[in-house]
Amino acid sequence: MTTQAFSPVLSELPYGRISGKVASASADADGWYYKPGAAVKISADHTFAKCASAADYVAGLVETGLNSHDTGGTLGANERLGVALMQGRRIDIVPAAEELAAGDLVILNYQGSAAKIETVIGTTDEQADVSGTVAGGTVCTITIPAMDVTAAQNAHVHGIVWKGGASAAEVEIIVF
Repeated sequence: MTTQAFSPVLSELPYGRISGKVASASADADGWYYKPGAAVKISADHTFAKCASAADYVAGLVETGLNSHDTGGTLGANERLGVALMQGRRIDIVPAAEELAAGDLVILNYQGSAAKIETVIGTTDEQADVSGTVAGGTVCTITIPAMDVTAAQNAHVHGIVWKGGASAAEVEIIVF
């Protein structure tokens, strides 16, 4: 009996844009929960949250914001946020080599004929910070994590986890 094989590609991301759920947030003085141009991170499965510190990995910038006029004064569980990703071509479904959480940066690690997805290993003294001002005057720092490739010579940054899972589970990766 032959087994079926399927493409790992779940979805193409035309122009690097994606829609996701939102983490709870307070509205600013102008009524914006998520203002267009604000930097966001992936905080949970299929969920964006505002970047709160320089240590947050900026996944993208808010394209279609949410304000209190759009939401009727409260930010509900069904609200969606349009985000222009900093990087991202498609979403792949792949098996995890270890437990992965949404927002983890990952590498595709080749070992012999097998491949596995695992987290990027970074340390503070090996990271590089890039600062800048984005639309709306928001100043943010993008931290580029260091990568330890001593375990596998052919390792390369593959993407960021969009939906996490346990070791050996199928996870969703936004591919860079």
